[in-house]
Amino acid sequence: MEYALQQFDEATAANSTTRARNYAAAKAEFMAEIRLLSRLRHPCVATMLGAVVTRSSEVLLVMEHLEHGSLYDFLRNDKMPTPDMFLLPIVKDIVSGMRYIHNLRPAVIHGDLKAKNVLVDGNFKAKISDFGLSQKKQFGCGTPFWMAPGLFPECVSVCVSVCVGVGVCVCV
Repeated sequence: MEYALQQFDEATAANSTTRARNYAAAKAEFMAEIRLLSRLRHPCVATMLGAVVTRSSEVLLVMEHLEHGSLYDFLRNDKMPTPDMFLLPIVKDIVSGMRYIHNLRPAVIHGDLKAKNVLVDGNFKAKISDFGLSQKKQFGCGTPFWMAPGLFPECVSVCVSVCVGVGVCVCV
């Protein structure tokens, strides 16, 4: 992983001072995200396997493969007999994964819980993924359609947000 980050460094070094500062901030944020993802180990959280730098200097994260794709796609799949029987276990998996990341010290706030960021494996086990916004300390980030109504004004309740997010994941 360090090799991939070193290649990222060499391939995208900035020319101007402003660009260099932006690059340094983006790299620091990216490194923090990789460190966060690399330490998450839970049956209901998608596992990061590594990182790759492409020839065009794009950095890609390698995650475990989950056969049924996103929960969003899974719920809309007409070929599945009755996804209804999987809903309660899936909700339990989402809650278990969110509880795990919230109980970490320091706590991790996902920031964008939605059906497209929950993946389903071959055994119909749900795993939360896409922590791209998890290090953002600002609330109100995320996908507006999937956000709890209380996140739009200044007052924020993470607990309410997660409850609404889980509900929207399985009901939309």
